[in-house]
Amino acid sequence: MARLLLLILIAGAAAAPQATADSESAAAGSASGWIADYFWSPQYCREDLQSHEPQCIQPHGFVIRELIRKVSGVEQEHCDNESISRELLDRAIEFTFNMRKTKEAWDQYGKCGGVNASEYVGLLEYINRKIQWPDEYDPTVAGNKAVTAELAGEISQLNPGLNDQTMVFQCNGPWLEKIQICMDSDFKYDKSSCPAAPGNCGDTVKFRPYQSRLY
Repeated sequence: MARLLLLILIAGAAAAPQATADSESAAAGSASGWIADYFWSPQYCREDLQSHEPQCIQPHGFVIRELIRKVSGVEQEHCDNESISRELLDRAIEFTFNMRKTKEAWDQYGKCGGVNASEYVGLLEYINRKIQWPDEYDPTVAGNKAVTAELAGEISQLNPGLNDQTMVFQCNGPWLEKIQICMDSDFKYDKSSCPAAPGNCGDTVKFRPYQSRLY
């Protein structure tokens, strides 16, 4: 199964890959699946002022950070597994734009995913290609804001099958911090795979604009 997954990813197939996963209950709160964390990049960079990663020295919008495995409703963390190589980090930085955070994501979550490091990066890349974001929220423009429900609707229109029940919005005060995408073991959108903690954004969210850095 893992070999087939890798071949699919290399070929760039549009169909969802089959993850290495066992069959679990689909009941709400006890399902197995995945959570993809997409961070609004300028907000992350505001909170990590010392970062010299490409994510913060160039303007980016929504950036995938980590893919979290859930088994029977429990997020899996800090498992024993191989280290991620510099070669794989160089590959991942092409779309995560943050080598340090990608390594941390593998160490904390990826090692528990039932896949090896190469397959984990492949899954991140696949999900990153799969999810589309509205163009109107330009990270270089100040003053962007949205009604949360309307933003969820815009994202849903771009991603058939994704809806406000399979997205979780997390904020830092009024500022949008990240959006979590909930998927089952076959990477189909699934409410029961969402994190236990509910979203904390209000009716309206603000998008922090990119601020250039001089080093």
